[in-house]
Amino acid sequence: MRHFSKSIGTVNNRLGREVGKWLNSTSTVTKGAATNQLKGVWPIVATPFHAQNEKLDYKSFEKILSFFCNEIKVSGVTVMGVLGESNRLLDKERTELTKIAVSVCQETKTPVCVGTSHSGTYATIERSLEAFDLGCYAVMISPSKETFTNQKVVYNYFKEICKHLSAERQQWIVLQDHPQSTEVKMELETIESMVQDFLPIACIKLESLPSPTKIKQLQQFITKNVKREVTLLGGLGALYGYFDLQSLSDGFMTGFAFPEILQAMYLNARNSDKCFQIYAKYLPLIVFEQQPGVSLRKHLYHIRGLLADTHVRHPGPSSSVHMCNCCATPSAVYWS
Repeated sequence: MRHFSKSIGTVNNRLGREVGKWLNSTSTVTKGAATNQLKGVWPIVATPFHAQNEKLDYKSFEKILSFFCNEIKVSGVTVMGVLGESNRLLDKERTELTKIAVSVCQETKTPVCVGTSHSGTYATIERSLEAFDLGCYAVMISPSKETFTNQKVVYNYFKEICKHLSAERQQWIVLQDHPQSTEVKMELETIESMVQDFLPIACIKLESLPSPTKIKQLQQFITKNVKREVTLLGGLGALYGYFDLQSLSDGFMTGFAFPEILQAMYLNARNSDKCFQIYAKYLPLIVFEQQPGVSLRKHLYHIRGLLADTHVRHPGPSSSVHMCNCCATPSAVYWS
């Protein structure tokens, strides 16, 4: 049995060859002429920090973006999500990271989504407007447990935001439903109402369980009741990725450190057997990476040669020595 490689170069080269078999002979999903680019594979980018002073590592940030855009040609990138430690960033750092992301991705015309969530409605609006002014394609917004006590408050939060954003100006919102991090449960009926009523909402990032069932229900509702294109993206590290795709999701927006695997699954979504073969082959890696916290993913980024330092900003916990060793040990993550 071949195992996950120790070597940085071997990891990327071998992965490229393995996934390339599926990418080069795929039954591709026809995208058509739709203008909504929120489909395919949108990796959520980790935010790199220097361990000695906790300042941003802009060089590694650019390296990650360049690899995703130029080497594996992702559909888009998302910055300052949960994996991006957005809650530990200064406003001026957010601005600088957005500028860098737009600049790097511009070369390949790769769209950028920026996480702009805040417990305050005004702050969310201002963050979102700044992101669009800097050239991003979409913003990702989720409610916060601090102020959302019922479904009406959630609805009104997005209603107020959508008063200041415009579909005509192509200021798109990715509505993130991720109760594991927000501790806010959005009822399916609430999401349906918001999709129907608020034109800037162009995508639902659906991460509440059971995700395949909810994706199927929302797809049916959108097809029947919504005249514009609204896409559904899976998350949760692609833990249920095969089942989400078979429920007709439009791809992935997640922090999984090997997005080319997700590309192969997405491009073979209509070939159920082949899609499942890819999913089953890499499921141990997907499960291993789904352990809590962002530190483990940063170690995998480091193994890929994309991060100089795996530091998580205080008070975020770093991985134990044992877990770090697991990342580098061939027997920890099965290659096949």
